[in-house]
Amino acid sequence: MLLSLWAIDALKGKLPRIAWYPVSFVIVAVTCLAAMLTGLDYEHHAILTGYFFYIFHNRKGLAIPFSFISMYKEPWALLGFGLTLTYNGERGKQNKWFNYAFYPAHMLVLGLFRLWLNI
Repeated sequence: MLLSLWAIDALKGKLPRIAWYPVSFVIVAVTCLAAMLTGLDYEHHAILTGYFFYIFHNRKGLAIPFSFISMYKEPWALLGFGLTLTYNGERGKQNKWFNYAFYPAHMLVLGLFRLWLNI
């Protein structure tokens, strides 16, 4: 996804607006196909969601529905859209050590849970 957005952004100032949209669509289509063929996480859904949020970054009213439609196969991932609607553009309170420790700690708990269930 990052490579497709980087390529689209690099072309944004170099192409006329009428040509930029079709070219960006082709870039997204190619990266979506590559994501599906290589079996990346979320396949094409993540690329489309990132693209819609990039295109409609000033218009949440359009970004949310388009991203919602692109995630039709991942219904549990749709819960994040409510958080996106409430984001006010300011960084929230941060706890450095909690942020660093959370991921390995919860992976350890999940691993122990997996061992306990023998799966």
